[in-house]
Amino acid sequence: YINLTNRWPFACRYCIKNKWGGCFRGHTLKLLREPTSYEVMDAVKKIASCPSDNGFKEIVFCGYGEPFIRYDVMCAVAKELKSAGWSIRVNTTGLAEASDKMNKGDGRSIDELLDGLKGVVDSFSVSMNAADADGYVKVNRPLRALFPPDGKSAFYSVIDFVSAAQKKGFDVTITAVCLPGLDVNAVSALASKIGVKFRPREYLDEYEDR
Repeated sequence: YINLTNRWPFACRYCIKNKWGGCFRGHTLKLLREPTSYEVMDAVKKIASCPSDNGFKEIVFCGYGEPFIRYDVMCAVAKELKSAGWSIRVNTTGLAEASDKMNKGDGRSIDELLDGLKGVVDSFSVSMNAADADGYVKVNRPLRALFPPDGKSAFYSVIDFVSAAQKKGFDVTITAVCLPGLDVNAVSALASKIGVKFRPREYLDEYEDR
């Protein structure tokens, strides 16, 4: 897992980074500063110099932040790792355009962002957590500065991202944290309607130091 940033276009009600102070199962994921592409590659090589080394099979851009906020670094690292034979997955909110804008100011289109990852990233895991705009805003609480006036446009932005990624040939999975009261079947049906896979995720309530 590669953690590029702690910045996030959400203020999720269920977020464990707030409940657990930036820790996860004995690991501190809170970054003192964001790493450069060189620092990331150096860290990866120290853990696994090649696929299958030390039992690793896949690189996942994940963590307590949104990888698309640091798109250029993610792209550079992913290209180098792909050339070494790694399978690459990106865990994302699907708010690619808004996230890129958080870092660059102007931002690039979904098509531009996805085309830059074509042949490099194999799959996307998109955290949806709701089947409609109202539920999405209630659970994920997208930043209103990015999605005025009520945040609902964020839901449709994710749908656009998932649809575009699927059409461009990426392996896409929509996920949902099994929150109390969430209609998980409705989120699964939404994924099926778009034509992508679905995976439920465990709701982590109590901290696990393992």
